[in-house]
Amino acid sequence: MNVNNNAISAKAKIGKNLKVGTFNIIEAGAVIGDNVEIGNFCIIRSNVKIKNNVVLKNHIEIRENTSIGNDSFVDSYVAISGNVKVGKKVTLRYGSILARGTVIGDNVYLSPRVMLNNLNQDKQQIGGAKIGKNCFIGTHSVLHHGIKIGANVTIGAMSFVNKDCKAGHTYVGIPAKLIKK
Repeated sequence: MNVNNNAISAKAKIGKNLKVGTFNIIEAGAVIGDNVEIGNFCIIRSNVKIKNNVVLKNHIEIRENTSIGNDSFVDSYVAISGNVKVGKKVTLRYGSILARGTVIGDNVYLSPRVMLNNLNQDKQQIGGAKIGKNCFIGTHSVLHHGIKIGANVTIGAMSFVNKDCKAGHTYVGIPAKLIKK
C-alpha cells in the first residue's frame, strides 16, 4: 500500500486513528496500535509491536522483534537495534541508540543522545542494558553492555555506566560512581 509516499505492507496490522507523515516504511508483520502518530522518514521493520497512544517523531529506525509500550514517546533520530523491549510511558529523546537486547521498564526517561551498547571488547554480543522502572538517564550517557540499572535510579549527564546500579540511587561520572543513596 502506498499512501502519501509511504510503503505500508498489506501484511502489517494497523490500529485505529493512525496519523502518518510521509516517506515511511512499515514492513510485513509489524503491529501498530490505536492512536499512534508516526512522523516522516521512519522505518518500522517486521515483527515490531507498537502499542496504543505512541508518538514516533522523524527519522527513526525500529528493527525486528521490538516492542514499545503504551503512551510512549520516541523523538527524532532514535535508532533501536532490534530485540528491544520498551515499557509503558517511556520517553526516548533525540538521537538515542538502543542496542540489541535492551530492556527498558515503565516510566523511564532517556535524555538526548544516550547510547546503550551490546558488544564486549571481543565483539561478542552480550546484550543491551536492563533498565528498571522510573529511571532517569542524563544526556550523552553511555550504558555498557549487559549492565542492570535498578528501579528509581538517576544517571547524571555524560556518565559512562560500566557496572550495575542499585535501585533508588544516583550515579554520575566517568566511570559512573554512586553519589547519593
